[in-house]
Amino acid sequence: MIVTSKNTPTVRQVRQRRPTLKSETFTLEQWRRKIVEDLKLLVAFVNFNFDDRPSIWNDLRRSHNQLCNWITAEFREETFPSWRLGALAKVQRLQKELVGDLIAVLTIPEASTREHFELEMLVTKLNEVLRSQWIAEPYTERIKRRKLAPYEGLLLFDNTPWTVRRWIPTRSFRQYLYGVLSLTLESGEFNRLKRCKTCQSFFVGDQTREFCAALCSDRFFGSTVNVRKRASRTKKLSKLAETGVEELVKISSATRYGKHLVRNSRNLLCLLSRSKTEPPRGTFGQFYQPG
Repeated sequence: MIVTSKNTPTVRQVRQRRPTLKSETFTLEQWRRKIVEDLKLLVAFVNFNFDDRPSIWNDLRRSHNQLCNWITAEFREETFPSWRLGALAKVQRLQKELVGDLIAVLTIPEASTREHFELEMLVTKLNEVLRSQWIAEPYTERIKRRKLAPYEGLLLFDNTPWTVRRWIPTRSFRQYLYGVLSLTLESGEFNRLKRCKTCQSFFVGDQTREFCAALCSDRFFGSTVNVRKRASRTKKLSKLAETGVEELVKISSATRYGKHLVRNSRNLLCLLSRSKTEPPRGTFGQFYQPG
């Protein structure tokens, strides 16, 4: 028999005294949505035309407000709206570097080997540029201002909650952009990054989307409509020639009734089912006389 005094706390009281590990945490959907928003900033940077025109700051503000804040803080003069000495060339080199890395990954050939795999080369570059670190710090009110990522958690040491997380440095705009790129690769949201077939600009969309806008889609298919029609017509005629109906191919290319017949699959099956000695019925029969 276990004798307990009146001052001995109960199990319920002990559980109530334990500190609860409560934290503001992103859901997985919220975290992916935040990464996609950062990816849109990266896309706005690589698509923007950086030059020395006077209205560039207003255009940049209308394009992306957060991107304008980054460019202003690092590359703009504080007294009046103009570039710092050599800042415009630095931004253009950064844009060219990032565009080259994105194109190399988005156009990976199917038969690429591990020695020349562009994705591994990009990851090696990310390790050199970012040099991310792991930091441990108590979960104080200052840390509570930012929400934890879905893969982050809290640890309890001496009744004090701690968090261990990976810290990506953003001392420069270049590190910030490649940090965003590393998060998109880590979360799998990099597959949303596409390049338009018409204007060659980057955009964020689903896996089935191939154009940045409807105008580019109409321009692409409108310029190739004659080529596609000619290829489709050649494919149909070659398929008919393989079946051994040379006479039908000749007539289809000589008369408008034959062309209509080739397009109409039901009449074509009826014609193939008939013997060559029996003339077809209808209007087409007056142009076809078996020898």
